[in-house]
Amino acid sequence: MEIVIQIVGKVAEYAVEPVIRQLGYLAHCKRNLENLKNQVNELHAARERLEREIDGAENKGEKIHTDVLNWRKDVDDITEKANELWKPDTQARMSCLRGFCPNPVHRYKLGRRSTKLEQAVVELERKGNFTSISYEVYPQEVSMVSDKHYEAFDSRTSTVKKIMDELRTPNTDLILVYGIGGVGKTTLVEEVHRQAVKEKLFADAIMVRSKQHPDLEGIQKEIATKLGMKVKESETMSVKAPRLCDRVKGKKVLVILDNIWESIDLEAVGLPCLPNCRILLTSRTRKLLSSEKRLQKDFELRVLNKKEDARYALHARIEKLKDSCLLLVSKDDTSFRMHDLLRDMKDLKVLDLTAARISSLPPSLLLLENLRTLCLDSCILGDITLLGQLLQLEILSFIQSKFEELPEEIGKLTRLRLLDLSWCSELKVISPNVISRLTSLEDLRMIDSFNGWVPEGVTGERSNASLSELKDLPRLAALSIHVPDAGSIPRDLFTDKLKRYQILIGASWKWYDVDETFNTLKLKLPTGCELDHGLEMLLKRSCECLYLDGSEGADNVAYHSGSEDFQQLKHLHVLNNAQYTHTITEEVCH
Repeated sequence: MEIVIQIVGKVAEYAVEPVIRQLGYLAHCKRNLENLKNQVNELHAARERLEREIDGAENKGEKIHTDVLNWRKDVDDITEKANELWKPDTQARMSCLRGFCPNPVHRYKLGRRSTKLEQAVVELERKGNFTSISYEVYPQEVSMVSDKHYEAFDSRTSTVKKIMDELRTPNTDLILVYGIGGVGKTTLVEEVHRQAVKEKLFADAIMVRSKQHPDLEGIQKEIATKLGMKVKESETMSVKAPRLCDRVKGKKVLVILDNIWESIDLEAVGLPCLPNCRILLTSRTRKLLSSEKRLQKDFELRVLNKKEDARYALHARIEKLKDSCLLLVSKDDTSFRMHDLLRDMKDLKVLDLTAARISSLPPSLLLLENLRTLCLDSCILGDITLLGQLLQLEILSFIQSKFEELPEEIGKLTRLRLLDLSWCSELKVISPNVISRLTSLEDLRMIDSFNGWVPEGVTGERSNASLSELKDLPRLAALSIHVPDAGSIPRDLFTDKLKRYQILIGASWKWYDVDETFNTLKLKLPTGCELDHGLEMLLKRSCECLYLDGSEGADNVAYHSGSEDFQQLKHLHVLNNAQYTHTITEEVCH
């Protein structure tokens, strides 16, 4: 009987306790919700504290443990579930009949859910006590060349394939790529490195560049650092070498040593012959490996053939245009077209290409049919004959640009009003009759530039421009030129139409002290040379800054001067004439 009573008592105990718990969900619904809110607030505070620690670790370049990241996500998920219970519409369902009567079914469900969530929150908070949230990582070597920009020439592709085959087999410990400087050794091994990383052939693949005089200790330190080792400054090479060797033993490692000029002791660095370690070298000489006893393979890299070289130059120019956003590339990267910006600029009137790196002018310039002003200052130019087709040009500037010839096609620019060739130090040829055909020219500037004028009286076909061509420019009002030989100046070259000028006559004059804001004349006339009438007129009426070198020029000026002359003169410089005493010979009446 006692046994029966005990059994009945136990059954009653197990039956009553769940009932009481279920009734508690209903009776203590609000209290359960409040307890849940308090626990969620504590969990949120713990998450914020952890978030600050994560930020600090990431700022130091450390990687966060996966379980920490999972915990943070779990916190966000459970917080979102708890927030659902506190929404106004959820709370409103706790009552019925407009709040006058409790809704027992909903209160029971809400109380039960809040209790379960509270237990889960407490458990989650307990799991958030991490002993460590992050770990140090060493920088992964990244290939310098993306597969998008690597030019897969036939001669290079075959070499890359052969090297990759050697890396996939265990037969070779050391590989050498050799060839003359600039042939593309570095680019090739960068592609090998990229492919090795992509195929995951090695646990670690690093690349170290050397200098002409290799620093073994520096090479050793860089290798160790890229492999994630902590290197102490106080450690000597002999101490670091066995540590580096132990590090390399553990995993498959590829070490690329680029630009090695002379033999290096790999064992002293810490890279002895190991089954898991492959070494790839680039050098200018094959003799680099003559003393190495390990299994090795070498590949000579020759210069590109003409076809490949031309293809490389073309692709380089295309990439430059792409990088400048001047070409639109198709989705599959197999074709491109000119950017709408260029095609739709037919009405463009001013184009400034100052300091642009353009070895040859693009034919697309001809699309700019209404171009009025073109600045090609500080450019390195080749053939510029194409400019002769821009018939609407009015201003053309080449200031400080490098090119050797102004071709005859420029003579077609009959609307040109300003031509600036200042500081074009390499300009040696201006095709004959180019200047004379620029009949609308108002301003010709040749400061510290072309001065190879063909003298007057030369018979036969001329190879360069002559000063007499300036006579055919009826609108010329501004001029900056240097005439080394005064005898080459034709009669009546300069007229009263010239309003602004800097004119240097004589081989010894320089431009460095010429102020472009003044009408300037620098004269060094040879013995017996008479002052030209036009030059005399400029001298007397509008010259503001006058330089005279030698007695001939000074005597000419003094002889032809009167009291009404030099009204605009502000600066007078007399050189190499100790006898010069006066400028005006007539008595000035006051």
